[in-house]
Amino acid sequence: MLRSMTAYSRVKKVFSNVEVIFEIQAHNKRHLDVHLKLPVEFHALDAAIRKKVSQTISRGSITITVQAHFLTEHTAQVQLNVPLAKKIDQAITELASALGMETLSPSERLLRVLAEKGILQLGAQVTDESIYHNEILNALDTALGKLIAMKEDEGQALVLEFESRLSILDVLVQRIMELAQSYPEKHFFKMKELFQKLFEQSELFASDRVGEGKGTQVLKEMAMKEIALLAEKTDITEEIVRFLHHLSHFRLLLKSEEQGIGKTLEFVLQEMQREVNTIGAKSQDVTVSQLVITCKSEIEKIREQVQNVE
Repeated sequence: MLRSMTAYSRVKKVFSNVEVIFEIQAHNKRHLDVHLKLPVEFHALDAAIRKKVSQTISRGSITITVQAHFLTEHTAQVQLNVPLAKKIDQAITELASALGMETLSPSERLLRVLAEKGILQLGAQVTDESIYHNEILNALDTALGKLIAMKEDEGQALVLEFESRLSILDVLVQRIMELAQSYPEKHFFKMKELFQKLFEQSELFASDRVGEGKGTQVLKEMAMKEIALLAEKTDITEEIVRFLHHLSHFRLLLKSEEQGIGKTLEFVLQEMQREVNTIGAKSQDVTVSQLVITCKSEIEKIREQVQNVE
């Protein structure tokens, strides 16, 4: 089922002595990029969470924020780096003396030392790590489930938008096909008529002198071959057939149960754009050119929406 890349979910779970809140935000990105914001107590779960996300989501920017509120006494351990604190305090005192400044009060010095990185070191000791591990991953499953549900709901809205655009392309291509069926023949006779007028107006071909009639005939045959070749080069039947094939492929992908089809849809659109460009380059009919421009506009509108497909 087609999924949108933008979605949001929030789950709150209470287990053992902790309340955990999962928030997941998903945004557009060509590749999968997972950002985790975990409490220090759960840093050990970083790899497990990333693995589970990568197994569920194929691409997009995923930001997961986990908040933990302990309901009983916190089990984390705080360690003081006393030797480092003494050195920093001594350095502050010496610096104040060297600059002729008043020495800070004890409370001010304490606050200044505590502000330095590395003075307080927080370690996590969870009572039963295995229980927390399983419960947190279960909560993540719930949050991811809600996220996927929202992705699929928005994906169905995108499918309706795509179907509407594809129907417009159907009408445009059918009209181009109708015009294209008679175009090579019309172009052939138009060019033939033009060359005939040129032959008639040319004194070289109009001359009845001995030996010149045969040369005139050879040149006429060469001109007819060139006209036929030019008419063949303006034939857009193959391009229309390939375009219709890509259109059908796009529709099949929309109905597919396969996940992560966004990149494939982008590729199919690229091929559709290529065929339309070739049709526009080959055609010399004003009406066809206008239809090609409209086709390009519709394809671009689809491309903008495909950027939001996982």
